[in-house]
Amino acid sequence: MRIINIVEVDDNVVLNIDSFPVFEEQLSNDVAEEVEELFKDIVSKKIDANDDEMDAYFKNGVYRSNGYSCSIVLSYLDIGDE
Repeated sequence: MRIINIVEVDDNVVLNIDSFPVFEEQLSNDVAEEVEELFKDIVSKKIDANDDEMDAYFKNGVYRSNGYSCSIVLSYLDIGDE
């Protein structure tokens, strides 16, 4: 199973992790839209960025400023044959 995580860190302390599991039968585009919306919402609370800047942060998967970061991290979980 793939998991898309949005990880917020400030001064090397994890503030929050939002995780979005992507199951095989699920359309990953639906999950990607949710991740994009949440990522942009989180970053927009930190800075006033235009759409192009926000798209660039999302495309890079990270926003960093003054010890704070909001990152998109893809992870995998092997749950075996159940």
